[in-house]
Amino acid sequence: MRFRELVPPDADYSYRVVLEQSLISGFPVDPENGYPVGLPDDVRALVNLVNGADIRPEPTLEDAKRLYLEERLDGGEGDAKKDAKRLERVFVRVKDTLGECPALSSLTYEHARKVRDHMLTVNGLAPSSVKRELNFVKAALSLWQRTHPQDTVHNPFAGLEYGRKVEAMGNKRSRVALPPKVLKEARAVVLSSANTEAQLVWRLLEGTGCRLAEVTGLREEDVVVTGDLPHIVVTWHEDRRVKGQASARRVPLVGDALNAAQQALQLPLEGHMAFPRYGKKGGPTTASKVLMNKLRKVTLNKDHVVHSLRHNMKGLLVTAGVEELVQNVILGHSLGGIGNKHHLGDDAKLKVAKRAMERALKVED
Repeated sequence: MRFRELVPPDADYSYRVVLEQSLISGFPVDPENGYPVGLPDDVRALVNLVNGADIRPEPTLEDAKRLYLEERLDGGEGDAKKDAKRLERVFVRVKDTLGECPALSSLTYEHARKVRDHMLTVNGLAPSSVKRELNFVKAALSLWQRTHPQDTVHNPFAGLEYGRKVEAMGNKRSRVALPPKVLKEARAVVLSSANTEAQLVWRLLEGTGCRLAEVTGLREEDVVVTGDLPHIVVTWHEDRRVKGQASARRVPLVGDALNAAQQALQLPLEGHMAFPRYGKKGGPTTASKVLMNKLRKVTLNKDHVVHSLRHNMKGLLVTAGVEELVQNVILGHSLGGIGNKHHLGDDAKLKVAKRAMERALKVED
């Protein structure tokens, strides 16, 4: 057996042989070279350790992320804390797309393209946002290549295309609302067959125009259903990020969305999240898969996605004659100039937004 040749002369030879055989028993052996075939990485690492060989497992994307965090982002401390959180978010999305992080030597352009398209369609990000986030992956791989020149490392994210075709795909799919018939049928399927949390998430998406992660990331304290101005609070916290300053806002609850929020607060308590099933890492992607599965039962149009509900709300606001500034307050878009941002107080903006939502959804006060 070739492994025995790696045993140091002064080692307890018999002990190492017995231990080695116990590790590789059951695996077939290549008759030409005497090596076992199909050893998992953890078993191979143990065999190497038993034989005194300093051979590390093949590096993966997770190793590249950890190196970048330590070398470039000071371990996520101090001023780099915000970028460290963004790094973690990006790699969670990569893992959601590819499954377990692949070995660096096995990365292909297809891996990079798959992550890009997943972020465009499932996560609902604009092409510019996808490019900005995947720059973290590109930089992490570049750093690994420079610090580990002995490794065979491919960096397909460095050559990833973001041209007109990708721009068109991202813009097209991010701006298509669900037709009335599809919306009605999809809602019926969700409310009749999805789990309770997914049903409530759908109703809040439909009734507020929020992004999926903004709803799944709600804490109980972010859901206000009492008083004259019931609303949800979209804000940054440890379990949910927001896209930018304009995205942090209070969104009024009227009609069915208010009923859904009240029912959400009656769910069994599990920590502080309003939707325990989805209020965690990877939760928005899980929720998207559940709801997309229901949506695909009524439409196979690839432009019809859960994110379309946000554009249904946009359409309702436009049809109701709601001015653009108020639309942006509700949907979390940029508010433009400084004057537009500050000429109304928070309660005043919420009152104006509530009246606009009632008009758009044809709800009596």
